[in-house]
Amino acid sequence: MINKKTVLTIAKKEFKGFFNSPLAYVVTVPFLLIATFLYFRQVIVVGEASLRPFFEFLPWLLLFLIPALSMNLLASEEGKGTIELLFSHPITTAEIVLGKFMGGLAFYLIILATTFGLPITLFIFSQPDPGIIFSQYLGAVFLGAMFMAIGIAASSFIKNTIGAFLLGASICFVLILLGLDMVLLTLPWPFSRIVGEVAVMPHMRSIARGVLDLRDLSYFLGMTFVFLSLATVKLLQPQTKELKLKKNKQVLAFALILVFSLGVNIVFQFYPLRLDLTKNNLFTLSAGTKQTLKNLNQPVKITLYSSRNLPATLQVTQQGIVDILKDYNRLSPKLEVEFKYPDENPEVAQEAQLKGVRQMTFNTIGASKFEVQQGFLGLVISVPDEEKQDEQVDELQPVPGQETGDNQEEVLPFINNTGDLEYQLTRRIRKLTDAEEKVVALYNQDFQNQYQAFYEALQTQYQIEYVDLNTPEASLSGKTGLIFIDGGEEKETTASAILKDYLADGGKALILTKGVVVNPQQLVVEKKDSDLTKMLEQDFGIKVNQDMVYDLELNEPVALGQGQVRYIIPYPYWLRALPADNGFTPSMGIDSVILGWPSSLNIEKKEGITYTSFLETSLTAGTQEDNFIISPDQMNMLPDPVKKHLTLGVAAEAENSKLAVVTDFTWAADQFVNGEPQNLSLLSGLIDWLVLEKDLASIPSKTAVQNVFRFTDPNQPALVQYVNILGPSVMVIIFAILWLSRRKRLTQRTYQR
Repeated sequence: MINKKTVLTIAKKEFKGFFNSPLAYVVTVPFLLIATFLYFRQVIVVGEASLRPFFEFLPWLLLFLIPALSMNLLASEEGKGTIELLFSHPITTAEIVLGKFMGGLAFYLIILATTFGLPITLFIFSQPDPGIIFSQYLGAVFLGAMFMAIGIAASSFIKNTIGAFLLGASICFVLILLGLDMVLLTLPWPFSRIVGEVAVMPHMRSIARGVLDLRDLSYFLGMTFVFLSLATVKLLQPQTKELKLKKNKQVLAFALILVFSLGVNIVFQFYPLRLDLTKNNLFTLSAGTKQTLKNLNQPVKITLYSSRNLPATLQVTQQGIVDILKDYNRLSPKLEVEFKYPDENPEVAQEAQLKGVRQMTFNTIGASKFEVQQGFLGLVISVPDEEKQDEQVDELQPVPGQETGDNQEEVLPFINNTGDLEYQLTRRIRKLTDAEEKVVALYNQDFQNQYQAFYEALQTQYQIEYVDLNTPEASLSGKTGLIFIDGGEEKETTASAILKDYLADGGKALILTKGVVVNPQQLVVEKKDSDLTKMLEQDFGIKVNQDMVYDLELNEPVALGQGQVRYIIPYPYWLRALPADNGFTPSMGIDSVILGWPSSLNIEKKEGITYTSFLETSLTAGTQEDNFIISPDQMNMLPDPVKKHLTLGVAAEAENSKLAVVTDFTWAADQFVNGEPQNLSLLSGLIDWLVLEKDLASIPSKTAVQNVFRFTDPNQPALVQYVNILGPSVMVIIFAILWLSRRKRLTQRTYQR
């Protein structure tokens, strides 16, 4: 029986010992400097307000930090012979190991706490997800505990402290190395899967997403327990050297611990349990998905075509796909899930390709060289005819999303992340099983050429039809919704009149327009006289101003120059718009979207209409009016910001009609959507809000968002970097000088009787 008081006494003694050792400060200060420098070197350049980069290279830094902290815990005791003094007391070996482990882990937690300036900075200058940050730090605690246990085990085997450091660092390095593509891709199935489960990086990536999966927690706890048990068995060897029976019992106990840890991990592979800590429940099925699956009126089959050997990052994605499909399967008896492996059967590979699942090529690092690898990771959703489920695949290649004989199929050719998978799956299931087809009309003269990504996203759930509203005979009768992209320079009197009548009859429309005309060749701006904007102001109280909005801080960079002489500068007219914090469903989970040359709008409220502002600028935005030049190299003469949020998007609801207006049409074009998935997420969410019933529209897009820093002063980025990089290290140095000086004075004090 372990005595808790004894364990805490040993832990307290070891914890204080770190503060009295100059070595602890010598390894802590470089750790803090390197970690914060590498972090800000990446996030400031990219503009990503996230701790993801910090926790990606944290295991590599702990590879040196923790073995340096743990190398003296047992090796120095054995080297000095003081371990025998410990054994002479009524203290068990397990209490010694556990006490030293807790003391070392407590000091590591103090070091980890000195990095809290990073999340504090994020909360001040952005809107991060607190659940993800908590999960990332919790993962760092588990990782540190496992590495500390490894260091203690190494310290128990080698009496020399340098040798203990090298052994501990080597074991940690191997566990990190096993999770890299250069190792996993050289191993055949199922060894690659086994090695992947033993490696630390896949589990660290998984827990850093913001979800606590028992498979990951059991891995870290099991590995920690195994290495602490190994250290205990090693320390007991001198006592059991002459007692063969007792020695065998210890070996058996260690073997049982190892088997139990492996067994728990295997069980959780088949029965996964997880806790979603993310703000928007990124890993929890939404109410809309649950309702869709429980109310299925016909059988649906999902077939996942997945290669066994995939790069390490895609293996995490693959496991996430499997988890989501298992969640779907549990919710509906009419949903069947099947897993097929094309790399094991050429016929399955041919079947996958005929159905539209793409075989992708990956450039990976193999055994000391770059290698090209091919693999599948896509799925097919089908509503099969029961009489023909056993028939072979048709020799002709079907078109995804259209009927194939008696089957209807929707295909996701390749899945590179699971952030938006629920949204894509449920939309396609609804499209296949919905008895009433929903038709969305598109009005834009050049939609197919510039808005292909937006068009493909709409096709996942709706029937799309192009309409020409410039002819008097044009009609929107029978259309569930309308997307009106006002990209022309003409007044479009006929189109505006038809739109007005459509909305008056209870129509739903997404309108993308602006109050100015941009000449992208000459980079000049002129005011726009539009019948559409006049109709919006007169009938709905939504006034689109004849100006252009800029933002001095939240903007996108552009490249200038030719050939090899090119440089990047910020372009204030391509700005990041922020969602207004009002619980508007389409913008939930969206951190920012990119707008190109937007105008501002004002709301003059009219009776019977409910307004919701859902897009706005930061406080560093302003407007330009009249005719002016928008060339990126002439941004020095911008007026001062207005120091308030400017509205860029508004939703309006009257009796039966719905309207959403965004003062820019370029943000839906491929130029912006392909580089910013949040644009597409918000666009899709707006259409769902307009067209679908309230319960069916409750499937928020869960694409992982990129948080951005919202600085209000040009000097803030530099100040934030210096404070976070130098601040903790300077504080540790000052504390070390004061503490060690005080200790030196105390040791030199002369006591008299």
